[in-house]
Amino acid sequence: MVAGGLDTYFQVMRLPCQKALLAAMVAFAVAQVDVAAARPRNSGVPNIMVDMDASGTPIIMHGLPKSPKSSVPGATRPIKSAEHPRRIARGSSGYVELTPLPRTGLISAAPAVAPYIPPPIANPSERIQELNHSFPLNRGLGLNPTDRDAYIRYNLTR
Repeated sequence: MVAGGLDTYFQVMRLPCQKALLAAMVAFAVAQVDVAAARPRNSGVPNIMVDMDASGTPIIMHGLPKSPKSSVPGATRPIKSAEHPRRIARGSSGYVELTPLPRTGLISAAPAVAPYIPPPIANPSERIQELNHSFPLNRGLGLNPTDRDAYIRYNLTR
């Protein structure tokens, strides 16, 4: 009875395993189709939108200088040397000769910048407005009161 029970078990389990294997194969095939569709296709047919000569160079590129391509692998182009050899001082620094400053009358000291002095305010309402604007910065400094009205009265009489 035990042997018959195992045989029945394997027959029952064979069906889900076959379905799982079939599903995995279908998923793999779909993934391969997506990868193949993403590859660029080179059909070997020349592009009819760009006219080319016998060497494969587009017609529009005629007249432009060609880049030198070496047919020998590993070959390098010769390096151009400088026309005039330069003398470079050895050591950590070279001597730089001091040049004297020109003694002309054109160079003169610039005038000192004078601080801005606003014109005096004759109108009391303009003076009160100026004190209202300066109150947040000056309240409590020195002898200035901390109350706005007292600050204006104190500074208006000065």
